[in-house]
Amino acid sequence: ANAGFHAVAPDQRGYGGSESPEDWREYNVFSVASDNLAVASYLGYDSFYLVGHDWGAWLTWIMALLYGPTVIPAFACLSVPWPASRRGIGMLKSLKMKFG
Repeated sequence: ANAGFHAVAPDQRGYGGSESPEDWREYNVFSVASDNLAVASYLGYDSFYLVGHDWGAWLTWIMALLYGPTVIPAFACLSVPWPASRRGIGMLKSLKMKFG
C-alpha cells in the first residue's frame, strides 16, 4: 500500500457470500470478467494489474485477452499452466497474435 498498490478481492457472482444468477447462462466468464472490470471502474481505475490463482488464473488470462494491455498492463497467474500450452501456443505468442 505504501508503494501505491491496492489489493481488491471481489466476491464474484456465485462464489462465497454473493448471489448466483437465476439464469445459469449469466454465469459465464464474460459476465464475471465484466463484473470485475466494473469493480475496477467503480474504484476509479482505468487500468490495473491483475493476479489470479486457480479459477481466478483462468479468468485473469481471459481478461488480459479481452481487455488488452491498455487496461491490464501486467498480470500473473499462479499455480496453473496457460491452457493453450497443450496446443503449443505460448502466452506471449497468443497476446501478440491478438494485440500485435
